This record gives sequence, C-alpha cells and structure tokens, in this order.
Amino acid sequence: MTAENQAEVDFLKELFPIDDLKARQMTREKAFFNPISGGIIERHTLLSGNVQARADRILQWIHDTENRSSYVPGNDDRNRYYLVYAEETLSMINRYIKLRNKAISEMKKKDPQDTSLMKQFEEMKARHPDAILLFRRNDSYEIFRQDALKTKNILGLDMESKEIGGVKTDVIGFKHHSLDMYLPKLVRAGMRIAICEQLEDPKLKKAKKEDASKSNKEIPRYKSDETKLTNTTMPRKKKEKAPEQEQPKAKAEAKTEVKAETKTEAKSEQKQEVKSEQKQEAQQGHKTRDAQMVTVNGDKITHGHAFQDKDSQDWYFTAKINGEQLKPQKMDQADLAVYQRKGLTVPYLMERYYPTKLMPKVPEVAFKTPNVLTGPDGNITIDKFNVYKEKDPERPDFGKYKFYAQIGENKMSTVASRQDLNAYFDRVMTPGQLVERNFGERLHLSSYYQQFKLPEGIEKEQIRIAKDRSDGKWKVSVDLGERGKTEKKEMSFDDGFSLYKTKTATREQIAAKYVGEEVKSLLATPAIKMEKSTSMKM
Repeated sequence: MTAENQAEVDFLKELFPIDDLKARQMTREKAFFNPISGGIIERHTLLSGNVQARADRILQWIHDTENRSSYVPGNDDRNRYYLVYAEETLSMINRYIKLRNKAISEMKKKDPQDTSLMKQFEEMKARHPDAILLFRRNDSYEIFRQDALKTKNILGLDMESKEIGGVKTDVIGFKHHSLDMYLPKLVRAGMRIAICEQLEDPKLKKAKKEDASKSNKEIPRYKSDETKLTNTTMPRKKKEKAPEQEQPKAKAEAKTEVKAETKTEAKSEQKQEVKSEQKQEAQQGHKTRDAQMVTVNGDKITHGHAFQDKDSQDWYFTAKINGEQLKPQKMDQADLAVYQRKGLTVPYLMERYYPTKLMPKVPEVAFKTPNVLTGPDGNITIDKFNVYKEKDPERPDFGKYKFYAQIGENKMSTVASRQDLNAYFDRVMTPGQLVERNFGERLHLSSYYQQFKLPEGIEKEQIRIAKDRSDGKWKVSVDLGERGKTEKKEMSFDDGFSLYKTKTATREQIAAKYVGEEVKSLLATPAIKMEKSTSMKM
C-alpha cells in the first residue's frame, strides 16, 4: 500500500470508529456507510433483501439530517461529512436498482418508456402551454414537437425526426453539460423555460407500491418545479399569479395607462429639476466638470479627491460615478503622503479603493439563470444565491452581511468580505464565481484549489502531511533542507476530504494554501550551510 493510500485509510479511521480492514474495504468500494445502522456495511449485504425500501430509508435520513444541520462556518459538525458518505451509499444502491430494472425490462422485451414520455409531455404542456419544456433523458436534454420548431433557429441545432411511442416526433437535443450554454440563449430570446428532470421509470411505480409497503411516498418519473422557470430572477422574490387570478384586459390596459402617465410625469419632473440645476450653475458661473476617467462600462468618474475628517483627523478618498457620490474610503498613510505630493492620479486611487467599479460587468443573464460548476462527481447547479444580513443576536456573526447558496438540498452560508460584496452588487462576478470563492473548499471544487501554487523547485517529497502525535490533528509542513522547515499548520477537515476522498486537491496545493507564504520567505533568505567540525577518535 502506498503512502497516500495509507493516509486515506487513516483519514477514514479518524472519521469512523473502524479498523484497517473496514477502511481498506471502503477505499475499494467493497463497504459503505449505512446511516440507518450507523456502521460500515459490506456491499453485498446492502444489496440484499428489499433494496428499494432500504434506499428510501437512507434518502429520508439524508433529508432529516440536512434539515437539522445549520451549516454555519466554523462549526465542527461532521454530520455533513456523514451525509457525503450516505449519499455515496445511496448512489451505489440506485445504480444497482437501475441496472436490475434494465435487465428486467430487456427480459420482458417491452418498454413503455417512450409512450409514457409523450403522455407526460402532453400533461406538462397542458399545465405550461407558454413554456418551452426541456426533458432530461439519460445524459441529454430533449425538446419535442412544437417546442422544437420554435427553438431550432434560436439554438442553431438540427431538428431530427425520431419514433417515440410509435409516433414520429420532431426532436432537438443536446448534452446535459451544455445546459449552461443553451439555456441563456432561450432566456435572451424571451422564452419561458420549464426543466423536467428524470427521476424514476414509471413502470416501477406499481412494483414499488407492492414492495415498499412502509413507504407511502410516490416519486414521479419527471418533475417540473415552477421554481425552475428561468424567466424569474435568482433568488425568486415574487410568485407568479395563476391564470385564473389575472385581471381582465380592460383593467390591465387601464393600469398600464396609469403607469405610463406616472412615468411621463416623473420624467417631466426630473427634466424640470435638471433644467433648474443647470440654470443655477449658469447663474453662478460654474461649468460642468469633465470626466477624470471613463470606465470600461462607460461610467464617468468625477470629483475624485481626498479630504480630512475633522473628528478623527483621518484622510478619506471619494469620487462621484455618473453624478452619484461614492462612500468615502479611508486612505493608507503611504498613499496619503504620495497623494499630497501630487504623485497619485485619480485612476490609480480608483483602482486602489474602488476596484470593482472599474471592472467589466458580467451579463445580467448570469443572475437570472442557475449557474453550473464542475464538482467532484459532475456538474453542480446553484439553485439560489443571494446576500442577507444576520439578524440572530445569538450568532457570533450577528449584524454582518453573509452569502447564502443553495445547491439541491444543500444550504450554505458564510460571512462575505467587503471585496466580494462589492463584486456582487456591482455585478462584476457571477454567482458561480462567488460560490467558488466562498464555498469552494466546502464543495471540494478542483477549480478552487487551482489558485494555490508553490514556488518552482519544491519536490513532492519535501511536503509532509501527517497526524501530529501530540494533539492528534492533521498538519502540513514543508522541509527545505538547508533553508529550514516551515511550521506545522493544522489542516481543515474539508481540505483533508478534498485531498484523500474526492481527490480534487493535490499535496502541492494544500501545502501552498497553508505554508506557501512561509516557503517563499524561506527561499528568499540565504541558505545556512552547517560545516562539519573535525573530531578526534578516542
């Protein structure tokens, strides 16, 4: 067994109270965590008996545990790691059930899947006649019949004629990982979208009712959750009105006329105010200031200057963007000294204190459609992302602004930095980029760890990641030989999980994250050579 495999075994032994044999079986996928019994069970035992009922109980355990978990940053709640292993067990069981059902269907040589698919398409079309239905089939999304005719030119895809349920049907399809490329095209074209995900073969419903007598839950093969209609903003703040609640046309037209009148009145008032201000400036002999700089977004920066606060005696820099005053930012003493000598320009100070105001904005469609990231087990979809202020006085982060993200049933929150808050409100980073920055460690994203790099010349053998015997914690250090060793830094459980379980982080990246700056400092100092002293043999 290699050193890395032994480290993974030790990692599992720390998480679960198991011996070496069970830990090795888990690394080889011969044993799995069963949350119902709370132990590590061999694979053939989990796949015996009423497998579907066992899968339902594990799924219910996952839902109950997720509802109890708070996911507050800093908590040492390992239930969420047990959730990962429970989901892995559930995935293994579901794969087995899927293969078993496929074998049964091949034996019967009769598959009503396509017929049921068209029935469900007609049902969903009756419920959402104005929406484009995207049906998930295996690893692809497909658009049928009249929806295919509407979208073929928008998507630029060829339409095929397939026999589905014994009837030739017009179909447009694309791979599921291309959803984030084609979905914005439909949204920009003004289309209303409903995504229908595939969950279960309908022909198993009857068998499931008979076998799983304890479970009263029936899972349809396709779901169309109206919260996935992508013409709404993310997160969704207002619910759509049902068709029967809509106002008559006459009332709607009256409302639009009133709104149009109020808009014209507001515009006329604004014009009068602007004219009066221009007259006052003309009377006072003032001229309109020229822009000190223009951003990549076309925004004009004016009134950039530094001033001293009378109370604190601190200096602040501020400016106006398109006539709106920016919140003053406290200046560093070094910047102030150079500024007073007229050595700093407004563009430099804007880059220093308002960097997000100068960055190019991302398309607004990124905030209206679910973002997709590459996770350790495939693509993950960010269903919701927003900012809120913590109102619970019992929490240590009370009063602070936090990011909230929902990925499936997984809900997460963390305190947001000022830089990331500005990036969110100025729309210069997508929700996916902000999730990657703030939750990348917790989601075990390989893209998150790519930012950490050691200087060139560091060998893998110089990196040590091991459990400290003194306190039993996993720590990271680097031995640079003659230049010295770094301190041992404690590694988080998430990073250990990414290194040993999901394999989305490397030893070099973990070392760079914890002791990277110390390594650079040691490399910058001259090496100390230890000379051997001569000794006499007695």
